[in-house]
Amino acid sequence: MVFAAGVDFWRWQPHPEVWVLVGGVVVLSGYALRVVGPKVVEPGTPVITRKQLAWLVLGVITLWVASDWPMHDIGEEYLFSVHMWQHM
Repeated sequence: MVFAAGVDFWRWQPHPEVWVLVGGVVVLSGYALRVVGPKVVEPGTPVITRKQLAWLVLGVITLWVASDWPMHDIGEEYLFSVHMWQHM
């Protein structure tokens, strides 16, 4: 789909800054769960429940979907409303 202005936001473009951000969230979450968590909870208490882990994974996936292709390209080059939706 190409528009009159020549913007084809369906073409795939790599966005390494998004991958670094999402990767950083994953790495820091893993560090918090494996290193910090056991130090702050009482012995025998789980650091994170299955439900909390599911919400964490869902949040990371949501961050990735809202920040990477095609949302990134649409928001940057075509629709300002999509860009504002990314901020929400």
